[in-house]
Amino acid sequence: MYRIPAREDLLSQGDIFRKKFAFPYTANLQEDHLIIREGRDIGHSQLADAWLAGNEILVGPSFGTDFGIVLSNSCDIESNDKDPLEFVTIGAILPITTLPNDGKQGDCRRNRMVRLFYLAANYSVGFPESYVHFGLLTLVRQESLISIKDARNLSMDHPYREDLGHRFGELFSRVARP
Repeated sequence: MYRIPAREDLLSQGDIFRKKFAFPYTANLQEDHLIIREGRDIGHSQLADAWLAGNEILVGPSFGTDFGIVLSNSCDIESNDKDPLEFVTIGAILPITTLPNDGKQGDCRRNRMVRLFYLAANYSVGFPESYVHFGLLTLVRQESLISIKDARNLSMDHPYREDLGHRFGELFSRVARP
């Protein structure tokens, strides 16, 4: 299921990083975040220009993990022949023990839950039995991810990497039914 990536390997979908990642979320758009630009609070109505103005600090609720997995397509992350994405999508990896043991852990192990993707343990590198939570995503600058390549302790191997990408796409490409 896994291989140990070499430092010189290009970043790839399915690379697992042992690093602290923060996954921001918003429960109430009007109240649970604060943007600080140049030492001043910025109101919610000015949120749209944060990308253009730069140098903001966003204070808001987040969920932290010890592992993250690259979900962006390999060809968009790091390539020798095309420009990479500016931001890479990272998914949260959580220990399977965070799921209730009322059948949900078993369903996760059999990949029966569309928003989760099961990851077997690899104890030789200290990776516990886990799952990817497709609802907890963050964006990381591509250059920043390249600078911490040494924190990659595993990379998903064929065909598991392709299955991860397929399942991630399947979640977001489902057609809503009434």
